[in-house]
Amino acid sequence: MYASPQEKPFKIYQSSAGSGKTYTLVKEYISIVLKSDNPNEFRQILAITFTNKAATEMKERVLDALLQLSKDADAKMMQDFVTSTGIKKPELINKSSKAYKNIIHQYGDFNILTIDKFVHRIIRSFARELDLSLSFEIETDIDSFLQRSIGVLLNNIGADKELTRYLIRFSEQLIEDSNKGDIEKQLLRLTNILKNEKTRIPLAYFEKHDLTFFSDLGKKVKDNEKKLILEVEISISKIVELLSSQGLGIDFFKGKMSSGWGALINKYLTKDEFTLTDPTTKQYREETWYTPKTESLVRPIISPLQGEMEKLIKINDELNFAKEFNKQLVGFSLLNSIHQILFKVKSENNIVFISDFNEVISKIVIN
Repeated sequence: MYASPQEKPFKIYQSSAGSGKTYTLVKEYISIVLKSDNPNEFRQILAITFTNKAATEMKERVLDALLQLSKDADAKMMQDFVTSTGIKKPELINKSSKAYKNIIHQYGDFNILTIDKFVHRIIRSFARELDLSLSFEIETDIDSFLQRSIGVLLNNIGADKELTRYLIRFSEQLIEDSNKGDIEKQLLRLTNILKNEKTRIPLAYFEKHDLTFFSDLGKKVKDNEKKLILEVEISISKIVELLSSQGLGIDFFKGKMSSGWGALINKYLTKDEFTLTDPTTKQYREETWYTPKTESLVRPIISPLQGEMEKLIKINDELNFAKEFNKQLVGFSLLNSIHQILFKVKSENNIVFISDFNEVISKIVIN
């Protein structure tokens, strides 16, 4: 805000609805214009509002007030401005008339606008540097374009075998997770990520990759799972051997074979299943996997036993991560495909979403 050397450069006005905020702001705006010796001072002022309605109302109020002052049509208003600006009445009338005419003749420079329009103006100024068309259009309805992009994706079912395979896997996951609703609705829900600036950033790293890339990535994770399962077999075999060297079986563990480490190893040996629960891990951490009565029997092999148990805990964490990664990979790969289609739709229609502006401005600042 403009301020003379005697005035504070920053002012805050607090008031409730209907208490005259707009009039106060209009008065401040006009006072800045009238106090200046520059007849085009209004071009140096930027007023920001949240809505188009508020911007339009404030413009109308400014022009109406200047017109009233130029005609000396409102005695109370005239006295208010004479007092607030310190300008004598004849000069105030003259300056108000000139300001009114200048704004009307140069209405495009009457900068009372919304935050969105202000940012839009900044972006357009840097259009060439940002590799944007000078005629780009702002689009606020991202949902309709996301639906359009999903429609394009689904239209390729059957024609694109890799895509079809991923969509089938996505449908199977929805059934497993008891998610209701058709696949189109679920994909639209998934695309909420594309509306968020922070969660959209990671997708930029994959935007040039197709579904084959994700298939290869999934195979690598699956191969790693097989390797981890082999390590489970080796560790469990070593535990059984260590216990056998002391004449002990897996029923030696606390809980025998109904719970804890005994149950874990027995389930793997009999059913080829490996599921490490939190209570079992807790037993290891608290060293309660054996009883005081059996401590003397296991003492010679405690150190190597704990080493193998530690390995199994680590492998379990890696296996859980790999399984969850593969599960999320399906949705993420489809999301990436939708993102690519959306980018193409935007480019073909010369569109920039209003939600992209922060990202675009940050590029200007960084560069």
